[in-house]
Amino acid sequence: MRLLEGFGEARSLRVRAIARKRGRGGFRYHAGRLSDANVMVLRHLQIVIDILLLRRGPQDLPAAWESLGFLGASYCFFSVCQMLIMADPGSAILHGLAATLMLALFVHGLLRVRGRPERFVQTLSALYGVGIVIVLVLLGPTTVLAPFVEAMNSSPDTAAAPPAPVVLAYLAGVIWSLIVSGHIYRHALDLGLAGGIAMALLFEFLVFMLFSLSGLGV
Repeated sequence: MRLLEGFGEARSLRVRAIARKRGRGGFRYHAGRLSDANVMVLRHLQIVIDILLLRRGPQDLPAAWESLGFLGASYCFFSVCQMLIMADPGSAILHGLAATLMLALFVHGLLRVRGRPERFVQTLSALYGVGIVIVLVLLGPTTVLAPFVEAMNSSPDTAAAPPAPVVLAYLAGVIWSLIVSGHIYRHALDLGLAGGIAMALLFEFLVFMLFSLSGLGV
C-alpha cells in the first residue's frame, strides 16, 4: 500500500512540475538564454520547419525577446531583398520596415482583443520565422516574374505572358504561406483553421491598403 502511495505522490510531483513549465493559456515558456548563436539558429530552424509542415505551433518556440529581435531583423532584411527585385532601394527598405512593424502591431492588437497578450513573443516569432523561409523560397519565382510584371505595367498590350510553371510555383508559395499563417493564428487566438486563415488574409489586405493609399505600391 505504501509503495502505491509512493508512486501516486511521485506522479503528482511530475504533473506539478510539468504545469509549472507551461505559461498561461496553455503555451509553454522556455527559460534561459542560448549562449551559442549557432545552436539558437538551428533550434529555431527545426521548429520553424515543423510549423511550416503544420506539425508544431508557435507555443513550441522560446518566449525570448532576443530570439524575437533576431527573427524580426532577419525577416525585415529578407523582405527588403525580395522587394529589391521589383523596386528601387528606397521603396524596398520602406516596404520591409513597414511590413515588419505592421505585423508586430497586428499580432499585438489581435492578442490583446482575445485576452492572450502573453503569447505575443512566441506568435510573432513564429510568423517572422515562417515568413523568412517563404520569402527565400519565393525569391526564385519572383526574380523570374519581375521582368514580365514590369513589361505588363509599361505596355500591357504587347507584354508576353510569364511562364505558367513559375506562376503556379509562386501562387503555391503564397497559398501555403496563408495556410501556415492561419495555422499559427489558430493556435495563438484559439480559433479554427478557417478563422486563422481569415486573420492572415485580413493582414494582407491591410498591408495592401496601406501601401496603396500611401503611394508605396510597386
